[in-house]
Amino acid sequence: MKAVIVWQYPVMLAEVPAIGWNPQEGAEQVPAGALAADFDGNVPADLDKAVVEGQQAHVLAEASRGAEMLVGSVSTAVAAHAHCPVLITHTEPDPAR
Repeated sequence: MKAVIVWQYPVMLAEVPAIGWNPQEGAEQVPAGALAADFDGNVPADLDKAVVEGQQAHVLAEASRGAEMLVGSVSTAVAAHAHCPVLITHTEPDPAR
């Protein structure tokens, strides 16, 4: 099983260096908390984690090559271009909305 976190440098900041901010480091911090929540605190020890820069739909569609299934909160673009079955999940709706 593999968890893929994809990040993309904001286009509005492409010409301006962001001092003190590293999106790669921020993306690397996402998996621990998100995976713990997804697996109810029991993250499999053999879970492979990858943090990849790029356009999210493209990276995940490419990651689907050779995969048995994609699971997660993915876009319809990923579902339309994946090379394996896709199970789309959503977080519970915010009752305040």
